[in-house]
Amino acid sequence: MTIKQSCIVHAGLAMILACGGPRDAAAQNSPPRVDHQRGAELALFGGAARVSGGVRPSFGWSIAWLPSLRVAIEGSGAWLDEPGVDGFAGLIGPRIYLNTTGRAVTFVTVEAGLYHASVDSSHPDAADFYTDRTFPGAPVKAFNDFVAAFGGGVDMRLRGRLWVRPHVRVLTVVDGWKTHGAALAGLHLSYKFGQPPSGP
Repeated sequence: MTIKQSCIVHAGLAMILACGGPRDAAAQNSPPRVDHQRGAELALFGGAARVSGGVRPSFGWSIAWLPSLRVAIEGSGAWLDEPGVDGFAGLIGPRIYLNTTGRAVTFVTVEAGLYHASVDSSHPDAADFYTDRTFPGAPVKAFNDFVAAFGGGVDMRLRGRLWVRPHVRVLTVVDGWKTHGAALAGLHLSYKFGQPPSGP
């Protein structure tokens, strides 16, 4: 190999290293992507609801399909208890992630569904939203109303496939021109199928 050919080879190697080095360094320094992949999720929920009678316990469940890094389609059920009313909210809607890096990611939710309420109209503290619609002589009445909800929270990986998700939602139950509201806050403990099991 001549001196000229040797110089060309060395210059070529130097260019390859110069181009590849910064890319490798950038890859090493970039924040880790959160482990959201296509899959499914099953979760249990526990928390509290702010209703007309004050703060009451609430619990429920959810199941979700994760078609992409940024969106999960979630169906959920939550039981709410307020004076004279046993309520259940069945909701479905998207969970939209605002970022996809790190071990904790923020999200917003928009949901809609059905709110089933079993009402004891003889209870002195039952909400007027329900008692105004009960018939005389029928102390217990069931209602099925449209409900909309919006909220937000943070999804955090605990270990492997286990995640915890603090979530706050505002629910609005609608009957014609009348509305009845509740605020729901708590934790979802979820297991994500299809996620890589690696983790802390």
